[in-house]
Amino acid sequence: MLGMVVLMAKVPVKGEVKTRLIPWLGEEGALTFYSCLLKDRLDELSRLERVDIYIACYPFEDRKVIDDLIPESLKEKVKFIPQEGSDLGQRILSVLKSFDLTREALVLIDTDTPALTSSLITRALENLENCDLVIGPSTDGGYYLIGLKNFYPELFIDIPWGTEKVFSATVDRAKKRNLLIKFLPELIDIDTEKDAILFYSSASHRSLTRTVRFLGKIFEMQDSREV
Repeated sequence: MLGMVVLMAKVPVKGEVKTRLIPWLGEEGALTFYSCLLKDRLDELSRLERVDIYIACYPFEDRKVIDDLIPESLKEKVKFIPQEGSDLGQRILSVLKSFDLTREALVLIDTDTPALTSSLITRALENLENCDLVIGPSTDGGYYLIGLKNFYPELFIDIPWGTEKVFSATVDRAKKRNLLIKFLPELIDIDTEKDAILFYSSASHRSLTRTVRFLGKIFEMQDSREV
């Protein structure tokens, strides 16, 4: 067994997900886009082998909405757990306290970086055999993946969440603790129209996922209106 993978996921609700994209896509479009990201992430999880898979769902009482999106090949492998707290750090800590990290390595992943693949998640777990911390930086200054094999609460307390300093602040804390860190490639986190354009125009998407198809339709519509 390589370890555990936990997907941090919000239940898709119109007006409450991808809110920074609403001025561009509208509430319905932002909801559809988030649903594409989430379904693509679930597809990648279904390709993982030798791991225990968890979905840390918020709000937990509405987890059936996400459960209905899970591919049949993954349903028997997934367990739902709650995430609780007023900011991301508190929610991550609430999730980590559910596990004994001294027994098995754990990787936390987001839903917002469509280029994150099952092979990259597997690499993170394999890296943890030879280091204390694995982290994947995102282009907005945060991170899309963090993996650890011990409980280091200081990595999640008093971090400037929601800013471009999340990744650097976390790495600084880890270095002060003398943790051995391995870094994954930087990936694009899609929170704005500019992010979406950058992702779609880059080589970072290799397959025709739901996310890529959705963005393709949006950009085609924009192009047709400009003609």
